[in-house]
Amino acid sequence: MWKIETYNNQDLTEWYAAAESKKYYNNSSPEMLLSFLETEDDARLFLLYYKDKIVANVAAHRLSSLGILGKNAYRIAARICVVHDLIDGQREFKALRSVKHHINHDHVAAQFLFPACIEFAGKNNPLYISTHASKIASQRAVHERWAPYWQSIGLLKDPIELEYRGSFQSFWKLNVEYFYSTLKDQRWPEAQALITI
Repeated sequence: MWKIETYNNQDLTEWYAAAESKKYYNNSSPEMLLSFLETEDDARLFLLYYKDKIVANVAAHRLSSLGILGKNAYRIAARICVVHDLIDGQREFKALRSVKHHINHDHVAAQFLFPACIEFAGKNNPLYISTHASKIASQRAVHERWAPYWQSIGLLKDPIELEYRGSFQSFWKLNVEYFYSTLKDQRWPEAQALITI
């Protein structure tokens, strides 16, 4: 029922339409979603399928231009997008922003998307999630609420502010060992079957 693939010229026409319908514009066209694959070093885009439809994606790439972040540093959870209307049943979408005062990984991002990036980039390498104060509501929420919350519970380290892609961005280093330890007891069997951690 669940499947994850690396992008390799699959037809994404339906995915673009689904993303456009939810106003997820950075996923709504090949120009927006795929352009970074040609410009970033060692970039991968992962597609998550549920019932043979793409329901989410995420990208990771090496941060060669930002050597200050460490040798073999990677940006993970880039272009992350979930169209929750396409997921039903036991794993029906739960918003990350609804998590309060405890670590809850009952979400496709934590179960599939983050591990796909981590295992690709290498869990012993410095792995960063970048955010910035965007005018787009979902991106602003990640920057102002989600990342600081994950920082407060020890999943992300204090951000480093750097100029990147023409704007100042916050780079939050993922505490991979702690993330995996908190995920272990909450791991969905179908996620573990696809991506062993």
